[in-house]
Order: sequence, then structure tokens, then C-alpha cells
Amino acid sequence: MTLRNNQSGSSIMTHPTYPAQERGPMGRKFARFARETMDEGIFEEKSCNVFCPESKNPQKCQCGLLEAAHPLSVPREPGREWKTEDCTQKTPLRCYGSIKFKHSELDDESKFIRVSNDTNIAKLVDFMHKNWRLKRPALIISLTGGAKDFAMTRKDNEKLKTGIMKVAATKGAWVITGGTNAGIMKICGEAISHHLSTVNLAQKENQRLVTIGIATWGAVPDNDQLVPPETHKAGPYSTHYEMPREMNKTGLDPNHTHFILCDDGSSEKYGREQAMRGEIERVLCENGVSTSKRSTKVPIVCVMVEGGPGTIDTVRNALINGTPCVVIDGSGRAADVLAYAVDLCKDAARAEDVKEQITARAKSLLGDNKLEQNVAWIEECLLHKDMIRVYKLDEESGQGELDKAILQTLLEVGGLEVKEQIDLAVLWNRPDMAEQVLKGSQKDKLDVSDIREFATRSLIDNKLDFIRLFLERLNLQQFLTKGKLEEIYNETLGTSSEFFLLKALESDERKGRPDFRNLENIEKVLINKYNVYYKPEFLVPAGESALQNGTSDKPAKVKANKVSTRSSDDSSKFLWTFKCPERELFVYSLLFIRPDCADYFWDDMMSKTAAALFAAQLCQAIKQSPVTRVDTNLMNKVQSTLVAYQDKAEGIMDECYQRNYKYTKMILRSPHTPWGKQTCLELALKSDSKEFIAKSGCQKLIIEVWHGAIDDSTSIWRILAAVLFPPFIWSIWFRKDVADEHKELKEKQDSLEKGDSHENQFKQEEILPTKSDSFEMKALALETTTKDLTIPQRYKHFYDAPVVTFILNVISHVIFLGLFSWVNIKGLDREFPRIEEYIIIFWILTLFLEELRQFTLLREPTVLKRVEVFVHDYWNVVDTIAIACFVPGVLLRFISRELTGWAHGFYVLTLILYCIRFTSFFSLHDKLGPKIVMIGKMIKDLLFFMCIFMVYVLAYGIAVQSLIYPDVTDPPFSVFWGIFVRPFYETFGEPWMEEIGATDKCTDDSEAGWPYEHCPDHGKTLFALILKCLYMVFTNVLLLNLLIAMFNYRYTEVNDESDVYWRYQMFNVIQEYYNRPKLPPPLFIFSHAKMIIKAIINLEFPRAKKLVDDPPEHIFRQLEKWEDISAKEYSMQVDRKQQENMEERVKKIESKTTAIDRAICTVQADVSKNTETVQQKMKDDSGPSSRGLDETRKTLERELTIVRENNNSLGAQVEALSSRTEERCNRLEDSLANLNERTRRMETMLEMLVKSVVNEPMRIEDLEEQR
Repeated sequence: MTLRNNQSGSSIMTHPTYPAQERGPMGRKFARFARETMDEGIFEEKSCNVFCPESKNPQKCQCGLLEAAHPLSVPREPGREWKTEDCTQKTPLRCYGSIKFKHSELDDESKFIRVSNDTNIAKLVDFMHKNWRLKRPALIISLTGGAKDFAMTRKDNEKLKTGIMKVAATKGAWVITGGTNAGIMKICGEAISHHLSTVNLAQKENQRLVTIGIATWGAVPDNDQLVPPETHKAGPYSTHYEMPREMNKTGLDPNHTHFILCDDGSSEKYGREQAMRGEIERVLCENGVSTSKRSTKVPIVCVMVEGGPGTIDTVRNALINGTPCVVIDGSGRAADVLAYAVDLCKDAARAEDVKEQITARAKSLLGDNKLEQNVAWIEECLLHKDMIRVYKLDEESGQGELDKAILQTLLEVGGLEVKEQIDLAVLWNRPDMAEQVLKGSQKDKLDVSDIREFATRSLIDNKLDFIRLFLERLNLQQFLTKGKLEEIYNETLGTSSEFFLLKALESDERKGRPDFRNLENIEKVLINKYNVYYKPEFLVPAGESALQNGTSDKPAKVKANKVSTRSSDDSSKFLWTFKCPERELFVYSLLFIRPDCADYFWDDMMSKTAAALFAAQLCQAIKQSPVTRVDTNLMNKVQSTLVAYQDKAEGIMDECYQRNYKYTKMILRSPHTPWGKQTCLELALKSDSKEFIAKSGCQKLIIEVWHGAIDDSTSIWRILAAVLFPPFIWSIWFRKDVADEHKELKEKQDSLEKGDSHENQFKQEEILPTKSDSFEMKALALETTTKDLTIPQRYKHFYDAPVVTFILNVISHVIFLGLFSWVNIKGLDREFPRIEEYIIIFWILTLFLEELRQFTLLREPTVLKRVEVFVHDYWNVVDTIAIACFVPGVLLRFISRELTGWAHGFYVLTLILYCIRFTSFFSLHDKLGPKIVMIGKMIKDLLFFMCIFMVYVLAYGIAVQSLIYPDVTDPPFSVFWGIFVRPFYETFGEPWMEEIGATDKCTDDSEAGWPYEHCPDHGKTLFALILKCLYMVFTNVLLLNLLIAMFNYRYTEVNDESDVYWRYQMFNVIQEYYNRPKLPPPLFIFSHAKMIIKAIINLEFPRAKKLVDDPPEHIFRQLEKWEDISAKEYSMQVDRKQQENMEERVKKIESKTTAIDRAICTVQADVSKNTETVQQKMKDDSGPSSRGLDETRKTLERELTIVRENNNSLGAQVEALSSRTEERCNRLEDSLANLNERTRRMETMLEMLVKSVVNEPMRIEDLEEQR
């Protein structure tokens, strides 16, 4: 473009100062759309084509540009009024693309476009959606106010930024501002920048904040940086923008994501974009929300902060268009004037009645310039005063946060329907507002389908308060169908970044299974990959018509006692409901690591102990996943969830045990179908819940299982004597006779019915089913006495006890070690093995068959999982290695007599391993058992230590060997000795100094072989000696002390909880011998043969025995109710403790506050006394010298000033401390109120549960007095 000569020295529009670098097209679609818009003339730019000089400055056009900045061809027309419609020309669009702000902390680029002021707004909005890839907004916040920096206190500034940040962070919200880096726009940008600095990269991508700046093109300083050069081809233009350094110029704000620059051909003229901005907001509002199924308008609100006359005009236009407005009172100027006018009009019927007061206020804040116009605009705004809400920054107003005030404005005067209001409350995460709407007069206008939609969204977005709010108004069993749950899973999978199961599912997808996101595949992955048993239970629908009614919310009819674990027809998956929907949502919350939601659903479940242990097991699996290991925050979250549910399971178990042991025993041994028919003990074992197994209830059950039918008080020495001398079995006491116990309990029941209330009676009840139940038969088999047992029954029950099996195995192992030691001592010199050697071979063969039996009886779904579980027990590893060492020994023994030496070596190694295996029997001892655990943990630490230690050994061994014995490689063993063996001995105190110095027993002949020793190279002994010293320091001082510290840590760790570790190890041993054959090795070959014969006859391999008593259905349901009551009681106790702790904290705070008040009074009294003393001294002090008097006066004034400053400082500190104390007390009072309300609710629920149990009495025949 050819320009006139610049005679005035003013700036002229030129090409960009910083050459732009083309970064390629922003997508084919964007470039194609840009070419189409340029060809069709949809987007254009404007430039002045008529020079209309100003009256005051003839060298400057009314458009704002100097004459030199106009082309030579532009005509000069003095006296003509410049108008954008007549005095501009349009040119095709060139200025659009992306901006990279220089010296900005943000790496993201901002999109921009320059358009004429009369552009088709609908096409512009379409451009924003298609080419800027902006989704339709769910909420529009139009932020208007001062375009210059204004004075505001730091406290008010932070409060305003916090409110704007919360509003801007709302999902789907657009914030529209003036786009410049000053005033309210700058505050908005800083708030967004602060928000982005507090979120991680994943959240920045998923929750990118949309902030659109709409400004006048000519008012943007240095806008020539956005103009592409003439050589630039058609298409988007990527450029750099540097903020102007002049104090009187304000550039674009770098924290905005998009800019729309309205071009009317003027320059340095502000406010020319107001009309376009209002039209853009109107079109965006009418386009509708994308998340809604119906065509609804986008909610919009205008927020006014400070500003001048132009801001009042903007608010006036917004109110005329039906946009509600929030005025920030206390921000200054125009906002304060309008807020003042609204407050005055609350009591006045018309605005004319208070016009004089409004005029005076406007004059004082806005000045005399265009005062009448400003007042007229304010009067027009007051015509819509019902749509204006005033928010005061002063804390004394008690209005709360700014985002709440904006939402309240939208709900009250936004003209939204009930669904739109709730949708907005959900969007802003304000459950209190949603509850207020649901309880309002228009709540009947909300359909059940809408509540279901909101509940689904709340579950996906993890908003617990809304989940609780909406699910309370729904029938959960009808709401949560198989299809609905899969929909929730799939939607959450697309948004969650913490789902550890997603990686496994994606691996299945890569294997050619694209349709993987369903419950069946999630179940398979949990079982096969993470060894977590989970199987949903579906209710079979009686008819589809009852469920197809979308508006009904009554419970679906189901066939009685008919439960399915699979939905056979995927087309009807929305008709299949769950037997316990709370359980499915509980698992869903755990998989997505949402502990708050999981707690909510856990509270509504039955079988809370099993559910808590399942949660602990699932958290253990999540901890071990690769996704969790690399994320520290996620690991901490999972660990806290794991500990919380372990504590819940332990607390409920303690409460159940204190109330009734037999109920507790049946709960522990009852299988749970949803958790893979596992008992609580199995779940505790898989979740590594040592403290749970160490609880009194579990230990008492374990001891009962350990003794079998033998009485628990029987001494182990009496049992050992009976094992060694079977006639002593007559002295063994078994459990009491069932018939006598029934009779005694019947008498106790009669006495309870006479003297006790029904509630106390319920606490003493024992669940014993009828004699027709199979469950009763198991009890009859165990609970008998010696006088009723026949001789065969007595011997059978004695040898069926696991403790007897354990003693027999110990005796057998001692005999085996003695015989095997004798074989090794005698040697293998004979050509044919002795008879005792054949016995050992047969014995170890039976041990191998036992290990094979244990491996095959594992319930894992795959072989790899079985191997993983099998090797998890290190005693199985020891047995396997021992057998693996014995096999080559036997083979070498029979292959050749010359190999008997090697065979003997394998025999000895096998003997050592079986001697180590004998230490497993010490696990049952309360003193030796924890030591075995310590040794196992120390061995694992030692393996890691050896990795470090071998690095030093290799470095030193290779260095010294190469120095003192260069070029000596024959025999190879000598090299191995020098590199590995010698450094290892030196670590433990063998210096081998003779190898460094001279020796008589060596030769310099390099060809001399073994056993001749080679003389060391004496010229390098000094280096070898230095290396030896360094090596001794590092190994003997550093590494060995490190190893000692590691062992000390393990010792302390186990010793502090030795009782827990011992009881946990004892449970593992008891479980092992509960499943072992009754005969000891090698006699259990007969048990193995019997098992194989049964498997052949039944065509089914037998399973391992479990500590399971499967009660009848009605008994199990009553057990669940009783357990739920115990869980509620435990929760109430926890709440009481929290409340007591809170009350203690309140008392401490009150005592501290009282002490502070006393200190304040004391200080104030001291200050007053010092002040009076100083003043009196000044009055009494008089001397002959005026100079001395002046000096004394000045000194006293300085002292008085210091005292006053100290007094003011102390008063400020006291005031701040008092305010903080008052705030803390208020928070504590709120917490106490919440705890009291929760306690009251739980007491109500407990009362209802007790009444339900009373109304539906348990089928109980016998009672037993509670301990």
C-alpha cells in the first residue's frame, strides 16, 4: 500500500515489525473454509477511503488516522462527517489465524480474526464452531467494565478473581470480555492464568477455558503485527505479538483464547465493537445448548465491574435484549452508580423520584461530561431493575461468593425452565441451588426421565451431592439397568484419566475385540488379569411392558427367587435390572477411584464386611497396576481408600463379635455370590488384611477350625501324647453334646422371654436352623461329647482335626530328615542303592504328588494365575527347588557310578532345603513365628542388596586381577577366583595380603598350569593396595552397615506388630493343613490314589476344601440384617468419637481465646499506663535550659510514637487473631451441627432396622447366652 509522506512523525500502518513465520495450514477444512469465505465475501475488512479532517486538527481524519497514513488516491473532503457506512471500503479477509504472545508464560496460541462491523453474525458464529472447533456453550458470561486499570483493595481484588475463576472454570462456559490487557479484562486473564497453573496437563486439555475477547481493530495498539505481508499466500496467518511498552497503550491480553477484532475503518476509537458484541451474544444464546435434547436457549448473564459511560451503555443494551445483569458494588465508578440507583429504586415507585440523587452520584463518580446522557441510560436500566442484582464486595453484606450470586441471578430472573435451572446448578456444582429448585413450586414440571438424566450425568461427573440428591427421588433398582450401567461405564471411560482398568480393556481391543466396554469383559479382565472376582447379579424381568414405561418410577416386577448372572439378550439389556444396584455402583466407584461415592453406596449395601474386604482387595490390585505406580497422587488416593475400608471391616467385625460370636462366625464362613462365592476370610487373605484376620472373632473361629471336633481348651501336649499313644484318645475332650446344649439354651430362652425386653432378647439370639437343613447336619457332626461318641467316631474326629494332621506331618518330617541324613552320611559308594535310599526316593515322589495336588486344586482361572498364586507362598518355592535338585541327583545316581559324586552333591543340597523347610513348622509359635516372617523379608532385602554389592565386587575384582595377575587366564577357575571369590572373602575380613606382596610359593612361568600359583606383578602392587583399602572401606564400612540398617528396619517393622504377623501366618498354616490329607507323608499316597479314583468315576476333579458353611437363604438374609445393624452401630460410635474430638478442640480453642483476651487486656492496660506516665513526665519536666527542655520533649515524643505504633501493631495482630479464631469456631460449630444431624439420621435408620427385624422375626429355635 502506498502511503502519503509522514510529515508529522506519527506512526503509520506498515508491515509487521517481526517477520511472521508460516507454521503451515491449520487444517484443510480451515483453509478451504477461508478460501470460500474470501471468494464469497462473507468476511471482509474495512479501510478509510475518504479523508474527513477534524476541525481541531486538519492533518488528522475523523477516522483517527493521520493524512499521511491514507493512500494518495483517497479524496479530501473538509466539512464532511465521517461515517463508517459511507467513508470506508471493503477488502477481502486477510487478517486471521493464530497469535503467539511474546514474553508470555503460556505456550498456547490464541486464534484471531478481523471482520467488518456489519458482518453476518450467524456466519461468524458458524466459523467459530467449525473452524475454531468450539463446542456450543452451556453458559455465557459477558464481562464488561473499565478498560483501564482501576484502584481496588487487595482483598477485593482477590475475591473478584476467585469468583471469575470459578465462573470461567465451569464446564462448557464461555467468558466474553473486551480482550485488552487492562481493567476487568486483565483481572479476568490473571484469574484464568492462575487457574491453569493449578491444574495438570491432562486437565488443561480436557477443560480448556474459552475466553473470547471482542475489541475494536483500530483501538488495538500495534495491530500492524497482525497484518500478513504482501507475500503471504491466502490462508491462516501465524504471527507473534509483542505487548506495547508505552504506558498509555494497552495491548491484547495473552490469557484470552480467541479474539474477534471488529473493524469499522476507524483508528484509536474505543467502543465501536459494542453492537457486534451484543449481536454475537444474542446469536450464541439462541443457538441452544448442545447437551440438551430439546432446543433451549443458552443461559447468559452480564457482569458489570467498574467502568465508565460505555459500560452503562453495554449493560443497557444487555437488559433490553433480556440478559440479566450482576452489578459489582464497590468496584468503582459506573458499577457503584448503577448499584446506588438500584438500591434507591427499591423503595421508590419510579426512577424520576430519585433522579436528583442519582444525578448527584453520577456527577461525583463519572464527572460532568455527557452527564444527562449517562443519567438517561441509567434510567433506562432501571426500567429493567427486576433483572439487575447487586453484589457487594464488602464481607459484611453476607452474600457469599460471586459465582453463587451469578447463579442465583440466572435462576431467579434468567427466564429458565425447571430443567434448565437444575442443569445450570449441576453445571456450576451447586447442589444447594438444585435442591432449592426441586423443593420449589415448579418441581412438578420436572419429569422422572429428566431426573434420571441428571442422575446419570452426576454419576459420570463424580458429583456426590447431586448423586445423593437425584437418587433419593428415584427407584434405584429400576433406574440402574444393565444398559444404563454400561452407558455410564463408557461415558466415564472417555473422560477419566485415573481408570487403571482402561489399559487392560484397550489391550483387549488391540487383540481384535473392538466391542469390549461391557460388563462381561470388565468382569473377565478383573478375574483373569487382577485376580479379583466380581459377577453382577441380574433380576429376570417378568415382562417388558412394566419397564418400557419411561415416566413410571415404580419398582419393576420380577420373578421371585430367580437370579441370573448373565443377560442373554443384548437387545433387552435396558430391561435387565440388578439384584443389588448399590453393589454395582459401589464397584463402579471403586474402579474409577471415587472413595466418596463408594462410601455412599457402601452405606446402603448389605453384607458390609464382605464389601469392605472386596474394596480392599480391589485397591490392592489397583496399587499393583502400572498406571498407579507412576502417579504418586493416585497411589496415595488408592492407599487411603484401602486403609479406610480395612478399618471399616475391622470395626464391624469387632462390633459383631462383641454382640454375638455365633452370628459373627456364620458371617465369616458364609459365601458371597457377587464376590465369587468367597467368604470374608478368603477376601481378607487376598486383600492382605492382616489386622482383620488378627481380630478376636476371626482368631476364635480359626482356633475352632484348627482343633476340629476337639475341645479348644485341650492342651497341645495332651494331643501330642494321644498321637504318640492312640489309647490316650479316651482322655481327649470333644465339644458339648448338641442335644444337651439345645436343652440348656431352651431354658435360657424361656427365662429371657419372662424378664427381658424384645430388644435385649434379640441381642442374645443365636441362629441355629432346623434339623431338616444341611447346615444343621454340619454342626451336629462337630459339636458332640465323649459320652455320646462311639469308638470309631472318636478316632475319626480326632484324626480329622487339622492340629493332629500338623503333628503327624511334623513327626513325619523329622523321620524323613533323619533317614535322609543317614543316607547322605553313609554315602553313595555302593553300585546299587540301599533300601533306605529307595524309601527316600519314594518319599520325595509322594511329596511331589502333594505339591502337584495343591497346584491343581487352586481356583485360579488360568495356568499363569495358578503359578503366580502358587509361588506367592515361598514354602512352595522351597519345596519345588528341593524336588528339582533331587531329580538330577537320582538320574545321575542311576546313569553311571562315576557320577555318584555329583549325585551326592545334589542329595546334600536337597537335604539342606528340606532342613530349611522344617522351619515352617515354627510359624505356629508366638515367639518363633514372627522371626520366620523377619527372615523372609530380610531375604528379599538381601537380594536387592546383592545387586548393589556385586557392582562393587566386579569393579574391584576385575581391577585387582588385571593389575597383579595380567595375562593369566589358565586355568579359568583362577580368573573366577580372582574376580569373585577373593573380593567376597575380603569383605568378611580375609585380606589376602600375600597375593599383593612377595611369596615363595609361586612361579613366573605363564605356561605353568594348576595347581602352581603365579607370582603377582610387584610393579603394580601399590595400585592394588590402594584399591584394596578403598574396597574395604566401601564394603566393610558402608555397604555392610547399610545391610544392617535394612535388616534393623525389617526387624522393627515386624517386631512392632509381631502379634498381627504371627496370627496371620498361623491362619495360613491352619488353612494349609485344613486341606491336607489326613495321613502324613509318605502314607498320603493312599489319599492321592483315592482322589484320582473319585475324579475318574465322577469325571470331575475334586476341589480344595474351604472354610465355608453355606446357610439357607432365609438364615443368610437375617444374618445380613443383623450385620447391617452392627455396622450402623459402629458408624454411630465413629461419629460420636469424632464429635467428642471436635468438642475437645472447640474447648481448647475457647480456652486459648480466653487467654488471648486476657493478654490483650493486660497489654492495653500497660500501654495506657505507659502513656499516662509519659504525658505526666512531659508536664512535670521543666528546666532552666530551653534546649534541654526541647530535647526532653522530642525524646518523649519519640517514645510516645513508638508506644503508639506498638499499640497499633498489637491491636492489628489481636484483631487478625480474633477474626481467625472466630472463623475457626464457626467452622467447628458447622461441623458439629453436621455430625449431630448425621448421628440423628443414623439413629433413625437403626430404629427402623430394628423395627423391621421385630416385624419380621428370625427363624430361630435355640438361643445361647451372650458372653
